[in-house]
Amino acid sequence: MTTETTTASSRRTFLGRIGVAAAGGAGLAFGASLLEGASAGALTGAMQYGDVNDAGASETSLTASHGTATLTIDNTGDGRALDIVGSSNVVNRATLTTSNTGTNSAVFAVQANVASSVAAINAVVWGDGPAVAANTLSDAGGGFESVTNDAPGLLARVYGQGRAVFGRVYTQASNASAVYGDTSGTGAGVEGRGRNGRGGKFSGTKAQINLVPGTAASHPASGSTGDLYVDANQRLWFCRGGVSWVQVA
Repeated sequence: MTTETTTASSRRTFLGRIGVAAAGGAGLAFGASLLEGASAGALTGAMQYGDVNDAGASETSLTASHGTATLTIDNTGDGRALDIVGSSNVVNRATLTTSNTGTNSAVFAVQANVASSVAAINAVVWGDGPAVAANTLSDAGGGFESVTNDAPGLLARVYGQGRAVFGRVYTQASNASAVYGDTSGTGAGVEGRGRNGRGGKFSGTKAQINLVPGTAASHPASGSTGDLYVDANQRLWFCRGGVSWVQVA
């Protein structure tokens, strides 16, 4: 890894050292200018693991063309394998940017310990912005995908005054929902509970809420207390529990 053009010999020396560091379980900490510490200016040379390195104002890059990882970082101790610290105030100048020009994911995280109850990705923000922002520019793709077993696919906690989850569609011509829930089980597609307030609150210029009529000519044979059902004849039914239904409209 160099900041400028290197000889083939120094490149091989550096890659060999990186391999030793990965095999030995060494954790690397990268700062805004690669690593914080005594400046080495923009001098060309091999990175020294186990020491503090500084590339100065020069960019450092590592490329590869094989089918496995370009860089592997493994820390077998209790510390973090990788620290990334940035101090940029420039808009859209992220501390870490990942991109994939192929068809695979740009970021893939796995919590491989089956006994663990912690998240594969844990994001914390001390300011007023979101901890995680997912955006998609495609009409079909999703901004965020999470696969789990019994744990929530997405867990959002707020200790201040903001919303835990916020969804918004900016395209005015779109008829897609800002938040959509779908389940193959018998539970609700979307569920809300207000511990000290209302379970759901809706507002809209066309209607506060819309109940899509079912295909049955009348209400279901039985239901749960509080169920509302609109049949194929546009009649609205309220369930008092079990087989007791009352036509509301």
